[in-house]
Amino acid sequence: MCIICLEFNKKKDLEDARLMVEAARREVSSIPEDHLKKVEEELKKRQPNQKEPLKV
Repeated sequence: MCIICLEFNKKKDLEDARLMVEAARREVSSIPEDHLKKVEEELKKRQPNQKEPLKV
């Protein structure tokens, strides 16, 4: 599980997770692009009050 998933599952902060995905794309990252796309898709499906952990 990547740091974005871990942090989202801990804080449940959609906006912060979206910003982290954007930042990961700008930086030289060990998070593969295909994983970032999966995380991004899961975040798009989320409602602000959803508390379930990401499953990517």
